[in-house]
Amino acid sequence: MAVLTVNGNVLIPVERLAREVWPDEPPASAGNLIRQYVFRLRRSLPPSVGRAIITGPGGYKLRLARGDVDSHLFDANVVRGRAAFAAGRLDDAVRSLSEALAGWRGDPLADVDPSPSILAESRRLGERRLLAIEMRADAYLRLGWYDEAVEELAALVTLHPERERLRDMQMRALCQVGRRADALAVYRDLRQTLAEGVGIEPGPALQRLHRQVLDGDPALSEPSDARRSAAAGWSGAAYR
Repeated sequence: MAVLTVNGNVLIPVERLAREVWPDEPPASAGNLIRQYVFRLRRSLPPSVGRAIITGPGGYKLRLARGDVDSHLFDANVVRGRAAFAAGRLDDAVRSLSEALAGWRGDPLADVDPSPSILAESRRLGERRLLAIEMRADAYLRLGWYDEAVEELAALVTLHPERERLRDMQMRALCQVGRRADALAVYRDLRQTLAEGVGIEPGPALQRLHRQVLDGDPALSEPSDARRSAAAGWSGAAYR
């Protein structure tokens, strides 16, 4: 059922379903077994759901409507958030991205036996979630919601310590709340992480930012233009 769900509305040949169920080596009777599994699955489900499993030429598909699957709602909100971000509607971006992330519970598909489709979808959703959180943190920064950005980025950096874009935003957010020493510590930690992990230095952009922090560049503590133009009363906390 999980394989049909992540490939919703797409006809999956029986041969591919067999490889999903038995990734190493499908048995000789795989085709018959798949048909038996589908028959039993239909009988075990409520009639409306069972009828959504469609038999097609050489395979099966699960008929899904928009919104039937949580991941579809997540993707739709991320798309809206990205479009709003690109258009400079940062408050709308935060709202859509927060709606996308609000329904997230643990690792995607963690309670499903792994198969090629399941693993691919799990990776895709994980990457989309990272993108959504990173974009929301960027919107927080641009809107001047620095406390929210500091909190969001601290959690992200713990999970992705080598991601320089996150470190860049984290250093800028810390400078905005008067924590210049912590911003320098972020750079030192990244430099050590990269040296020990892949044997390289931080990129040129981050090195320039590090120099700005060392020099006490006042531009790093100035409110963003977006913050000055944002409507009064908006609060980043409202979109968590």
